[in-house]
This record gives sequence, structure tokens and C-alpha cells, in this order.
Amino acid sequence: MKAVRLTMLGVLFVLMAGCQVVRPPSGPYTFTISSFAWLPRNEGIIVAKDVGGEQQLWLVGARTWPRPLKPSEEAQFDPAVSPDGRFVAYAGYTPAGERFVALYERAANTTLKLDIDFSGAHPASPMFSPNGKLLAVQRVFGAADAHSDVEQDILLYDLGRRRTIGIVSQGDTNRLLGFSGASDRVYFWGTYDGHNHSWSFRYDLWEADVATLEAKRLSTGGPVRNAASGHLHPTMPLVVFDTWQAEDINFNIVPVPQDIYLAHRVPYSQTPLVSGMRASSPRFSPNGKQIAYVQKSPSPVGGVEVFLVERDGTNPRAVTANTWPKFAPQWSPDGRSIAFIQVLSEGRHALFVARADGKLLALLTPPSVRRR
Repeated sequence: MKAVRLTMLGVLFVLMAGCQVVRPPSGPYTFTISSFAWLPRNEGIIVAKDVGGEQQLWLVGARTWPRPLKPSEEAQFDPAVSPDGRFVAYAGYTPAGERFVALYERAANTTLKLDIDFSGAHPASPMFSPNGKLLAVQRVFGAADAHSDVEQDILLYDLGRRRTIGIVSQGDTNRLLGFSGASDRVYFWGTYDGHNHSWSFRYDLWEADVATLEAKRLSTGGPVRNAASGHLHPTMPLVVFDTWQAEDINFNIVPVPQDIYLAHRVPYSQTPLVSGMRASSPRFSPNGKQIAYVQKSPSPVGGVEVFLVERDGTNPRAVTANTWPKFAPQWSPDGRSIAFIQVLSEGRHALFVARADGKLLALLTPPSVRRR
């Protein structure tokens, strides 16, 4: 399960099995998180949260208060959980600035840093293959803004043999989408013909063979413009993705969410799914029948809400309804609930879980934790 990356979001959180709400003691309970990932069987959520100025991994569940996954002086972020729940992969760096990707084994409470070269690059967004034997990792060089795209490639790592398989790269920018169901292919956006600047980034969809690293272009002419994020359908050859547009806000060029598209991989075609509502962060449900996303509410007094839409674009409806912005919805493994971040006020946020039918919203507010 791939982590959802967040920026400067503070938490206080959630539900889990059966949407049972646990009521904590009163007090100040705000802290900042950068990413989170569900555990299998709705056992809990792994959260990367700020502790003493550094991101650390914590386990949050319905039956326990938050606790450190494995305390460390090193930064820990971008958690990803193996399909069987045995391992948590994450990116990090040491106090001396050494960058790494590590594998934490939950039952043994041990951590292994993988032998991966990150010279001149930042590790990001590790992702397990469906069979749990491979790990894909983004290597990011520099930073991106609305003016110029970030350079990055994708590294594939064999977890059984503990070695790097190779690097997938087509063009300046390569954005990982995910593995095929059989774990023998990896899909990604690759920059089209140098279109990685001037607020108009263009990508083609690529497929790479894991065994040979041979890459095949599935689209032509860079039809994907200003892609923000994407998600593969669990069983069908479909990709859902969101786009952005550059806007001048207070004399600054800022990427602003725009539309969501549904794309067929072979032969490649794409159609708008949600348009004109500043929609973003689409995610297929585990059974692939619905898509969760966030968008600005059509109500004049509404905020950024969590919505659902059928895979064919019909029956869009809101799961939440209040004035607070929300970010990064992510389905629970059983497909019954959706976790998301909600901004309550400046520097104060919460991680909620809502039932997909919108009938129950759960918040678990854990006690604040200070580094000792």
C-alpha cells in the first residue's frame, strides 16, 4: 500500500475497525504529519509525524494510543506497507544527511537499510509490488515548481535477493504510477519531448518490463498535461489522474488543482471524469468500482470536500460537508472507509475516517507526545 504524501499537515486522528471512536483525555493534541499508509485488515495506520523537528513513524489504531513504530534519531517518512503487512518500507535521512530507504519488520521489531545509491538524490515514495517481492522507489533530483519540473527516475529493488534490479527512466521526469497485478510490469509518466518547463508539462504513459527493464510507450504526443498524481485500477488497464494549472496568486505563479481524467492504457485514450471544480487526489476503491477524490464544494459556503464518483463518471456525491479544507483521501483495505486530512485552523489539523456512504465520521484524537 502506497503512502499518501502530505505537506505540513498536523493530525489528530481516526477510527479503524468498525469505525469505533475512542475518546482520549482532554488537552492540546496538535502535531504535523507528512504521510500515512493503512495496514492490511484495517489494523491501523502508519503515520509519519513531526517529533522534535523530525518526521518519525508512529502506529495509530482503534484499540491503542499512538506509539512510535521504532524510535530513532533519524528522519522517517513516506511509509509503505507490504501486502501481507509484515514490512513497512520508508524513506529517511540520518542526522549527518545520509539518505536511505529502510525496511522495518513489524514482528521482529528490526530495521534494515537497503543498499541503494542515493548520491545527489532524495528518496521518495517507496511502493511494494502486489506480490511483495519488489520495491519501487523514486529518486528525486532537485525540486519542482510551476516553472520547471523536477528531474527524477525510478529504481527497482529485489527484496528477496537484496539488490537493485535497475533504473527506469524515459525523459527528464519519471513519475511512478504502480505495478501490474502480476508484478511483472511497472507504469509511469515520462516527460514528452522536453516539455518540462514554462508551466506546461507534458507526459506520455510508459510500461517497463521488470525483468528486462525494456520500456514501451503506451501513448503518443504527450497527451497528459500537468499531471499531479495518478492511481492504477486494481484489475483493469485503467489509470485515474489529476491535473493542475498555473495561476497568479498574490504575484506568485502557483500550481492549482484542475481536473481529473480516466485513461485506458491499451490502446491509450483519456476522457475527463471531473471538470471545473478544482478536483485532485483521485484513488480507486479496492474493488475498482468507485473513485474517491477531493474538490471544492459547489456550495458558496462549502470547503474542499471528499467526493465519490462511479468509475464511469456517474453519480458524483459528497462524503463530507463542512467548511474545512481536506486533503489526500485514501481507502481502507476493506473498501468501507476513507481516511483523509482535515484542516481545522492554522497549524491545527485532524486525520479523519469516514464511511464511504457518508453516514458516519470518526475522529480519534490521541494525546500529544513529546520526544524524550
